[in-house]
Amino acid sequence: TGDMHVIAGFAFLTLFSLISLPVVHGEVRDYGSEEIFGFKSGRSAPLTLLDLSTGAACLDGSPYGFYFIPSTTNSTKWTIYIQGGGWCYNETLCYERSKTRLGSSKFFANTSSCGCMNSDGTSDCNCIYMPYGDGASFSGYRAHPVEVPGSGGKLYFRGIRNLDATVEYALTNLGLGEATELVVTGSSAGGLSTYLHTDRIVAMVQT
Repeated sequence: TGDMHVIAGFAFLTLFSLISLPVVHGEVRDYGSEEIFGFKSGRSAPLTLLDLSTGAACLDGSPYGFYFIPSTTNSTKWTIYIQGGGWCYNETLCYERSKTRLGSSKFFANTSSCGCMNSDGTSDCNCIYMPYGDGASFSGYRAHPVEVPGSGGKLYFRGIRNLDATVEYALTNLGLGEATELVVTGSSAGGLSTYLHTDRIVAMVQT
């Protein structure tokens, strides 16, 4: 992995001010990569849920999960696409989000596609699509749940573990450690995630 070529899709973050997330009946509607940018692999993959023992969890405490579409040609090129969807800024907003697909894997699709964005423009790579389940660009962590005043509910802030556990799973089970090129990209809050976490992901892959 010492010769791995890394590309961070920073340009997607510049689209933040251009991408408005439509509000439907007072709720923010989120979109996957294929809905905003038209990226489609032509194939879909089932949701892989991570064991709660990894520390990964969505806002509501449900297991975090991701979608992986392997290369059909044994390519060693990889794309990691991180979904956007804004942030939540207090317990009330995060609790509301925890009841949607931006905060609970209970509402994640059973399958999803993922689009390669590698340097040669190929439509075949190993592609991981990471849905958004934490409300803070995969950056938060609290070991214990937070009580939501007046609701009786709890919130789990495990964003960084969602990221780390996904990469760890890919290294152990999917062959990410053999990557010769890795593109990390995303839209909106997922674009911010590329700024925040690309160095961290690369360090994990190259260890």
